[in-house]
Amino acid sequence: MCAASLALAVPDLGDLISLVGAVASNALALIFPPLLNMLVFYNSAHPPWTIATSSEAVWQLLWMTKDASIVLLGLVGFALGTYATLQNIIEFFKTNASVENTCVNFFPR
Repeated sequence: MCAASLALAVPDLGDLISLVGAVASNALALIFPPLLNMLVFYNSAHPPWTIATSSEAVWQLLWMTKDASIVLLGLVGFALGTYATLQNIIEFFKTNASVENTCVNFFPR
């Protein structure tokens, strides 16, 4: 039901694919892996009750900075991609307001 209503709401298949790509591929490729990496490997080598050496602390800080920057890049890509796709969909509706140009017209007369 959700897929059908989304297909009816977005008349251009290219815009629908762009919207799904902006949302899903950024999340799957750039946001979730570094988040999981931070959750799994944060302090796994040195539990909180042990004292890490200064070089290990520096490497851990660099590792967390790298993961955080990748997540930030993914969030920026998610926001910009979604904004650009929604802007294209709105522009499509402004220029092509007739029913003949949308996917609602399943059975031509």
